[in-house]
Amino acid sequence: MSDIKDNTGGKANEITEGLSNKASEIKGELSEKTNEIKKGITNKTNAIKQELTDTTNEVRQSITDKKNAIKEDITETKQSINTSIDKGKKAVSRFVRRLIIGLLLLAILAGIGYYVFASMTYSDGSRTGQLIKISEKGYVFKTYEGQLSLGGISIEGDQNNIGSIWEFSVANNGIYDRMQALRGKKVLVQYEEKYRVIPWRGDTKYIITNVEEAR
Repeated sequence: MSDIKDNTGGKANEITEGLSNKASEIKGELSEKTNEIKKGITNKTNAIKQELTDTTNEVRQSITDKKNAIKEDITETKQSINTSIDKGKKAVSRFVRRLIIGLLLLAILAGIGYYVFASMTYSDGSRTGQLIKISEKGYVFKTYEGQLSLGGISIEGDQNNIGSIWEFSVANNGIYDRMQALRGKKVLVQYEEKYRVIPWRGDTKYIITNVEEAR
């Protein structure tokens, strides 16, 4: 009986020790497995954090690059607009200068044309009468103006003038001096009738070309 009890007790101890060892092995394996899982989770978490960091940095860099590209585009657009405006201003300035020069040339040509036209002789002739006035007059342009009293009949083309006052201009200093000496006397004048009056030439279209005392 005591042997049986001893065998039973020893067997129980063996079983208990075996269970204890198995439990320790299971605990060790569970602990290792748990550590592996924790380590895997930690590595995965770190990997995800790194990916998020890398993605965030890429997004930030992309945004920065985009901003810089937009700024460069805006700068280039402003420069292009300013260049276009400068070109437009220069073109307008050139056009205005050319227009002014063209208008000035046109005005000069028109003035020359008018002067040539106004200086053309429409008719010429002679008149006899009493020289009642010859003087220098004018504010801006000093010209010689005179009056002739037509005591008889003078013929100019198809027109007859009887006993009237005829006004004329003198463009020659020598003729003006001779008329000063003949003032109040009966004179014979030769004249040219111009198409238009020119202010610096005289107040009338009749320009005296010669004068002499009438006999």
